[in-house]
Amino acid sequence: MILRVKDQDSYGSGKTINIPSPYGDSFTYMGWSLITSTGSNQYKLRVKTGEHYDVNGFGKIGDRYVIACTPTFGKIGDEIDFVLANGRVIHGVMGDEKNMSDAGCNKWGHDGGHSVVEFVVNKSMWYHTGKTVTRFHPEWAKSRVVKAVNLGKNHLR
Repeated sequence: MILRVKDQDSYGSGKTINIPSPYGDSFTYMGWSLITSTGSNQYKLRVKTGEHYDVNGFGKIGDRYVIACTPTFGKIGDEIDFVLANGRVIHGVMGDEKNMSDAGCNKWGHDGGHSVVEFVVNKSMWYHTGKTVTRFHPEWAKSRVVKAVNLGKNHLR
């Protein structure tokens, strides 16, 4: 029998990657429209699934957030559940791959690995507005990503 905290999310099974402390403690964002290379898998995914947003401007594929992360966690189109230390889960689809050659990027993410999950958003609704991810999702604030579970499902196949 599994006891669950009220309102705690569940996550799927698959390849699990544990993320060590202190990584994964901030949430960043990027505009979906910044993906412009027509030959890239990122672009192909956006065309195949459509460019859909929730009311707050977060990119969505079905009921999952479109996220950017490093290839440590999977490939473009993969469904990945990111589990937070507080038990909450961010259900994502990898829509962009972070460039490992970017300054400050390591295998965990940007900003020295602090940004494991970067949300893909509607650029015109977010840029130059002062919006933050945790303004819309305070349940994720003051927690960090402790593991990622690649569910083995891909939206490009």
